[in-house]
Amino acid sequence: DEFGPVNGSTTVHGLSGQKFEFEGRGGVWYSMVSTKSFQWNNRISKFEDCPGRDNTYPTGVGLTLFDETGAAKSKIEISVVNEHSTNIGCGNSWERGNDYSCLGAGSLQVVVDGHKIVQGSDHTFDHGRVIAYNTVARCALNWTPFDSAGTEQTATFVRRGLRTESDSVMSVIQNNSKQNMFDVDGCQKWLSERKEKKDLFEQTGTQSTVILQTEKVSFHIEYKQEQERCNAHTLDAWITYVDPEVLAEDWQGVVGETKDVNFKSTGEALKRVDRKDAIKFEEDDAYV
Repeated sequence: DEFGPVNGSTTVHGLSGQKFEFEGRGGVWYSMVSTKSFQWNNRISKFEDCPGRDNTYPTGVGLTLFDETGAAKSKIEISVVNEHSTNIGCGNSWERGNDYSCLGAGSLQVVVDGHKIVQGSDHTFDHGRVIAYNTVARCALNWTPFDSAGTEQTATFVRRGLRTESDSVMSVIQNNSKQNMFDVDGCQKWLSERKEKKDLFEQTGTQSTVILQTEKVSFHIEYKQEQERCNAHTLDAWITYVDPEVLAEDWQGVVGETKDVNFKSTGEALKRVDRKDAIKFEEDDAYV
């Protein structure tokens, strides 16, 4: 029941239940999923001060949506502002509206069609919605499956720009998490406090969540800082929803190639082929 996430130390859970380590080069963007409807890229960064081989993490998520002609109609990027620094801030802490709700203590930014978001907010754009806020460790997600059955709520909201009670921020957050937090009770208590005090977007901290909803595909993205062993950043990304028509398209890329399981005959039964044999491209360069 684990689908499509890419998490810290670049562990990838495939769309058909696979799990493998992806060792990309630092500073390079890789194609995670490429279809005629959307393109999902991840930037991989290497943090030399981190011990051992556990020093490579995703630090950027890029999503491009395409129209029926194949032209880009929307571009969204969630990324680390400065990989070499943590807690950089985004203004004066005593001024409400600056560091008061700075995403990832100033280390995280969301850019939607040129519009930059650096503080907690609920942002609607032509083709979807972005909810970004600082959170706590007990609300971090375990692996969560994407939903290919479709959600009328998301489609209605995007098509008509409606805001009903079911579209409230808290409803979206709770529906998106699907009770897969590490500490369900603790997280629900924290969310209830934020709802009562109406201060979700005013939270500070070095851990952030970005919920990205569109008609065709949606993502849950979590940002965290590593400050104990070394100074590093990581962005964990999950596909949480895929339109059935898009799911039926040809998928390519590191994650996309795992959608259709490859088999070959052994003469007696079908045997799953190892990913290194089934992969479309042997070299990482082909994904760039």
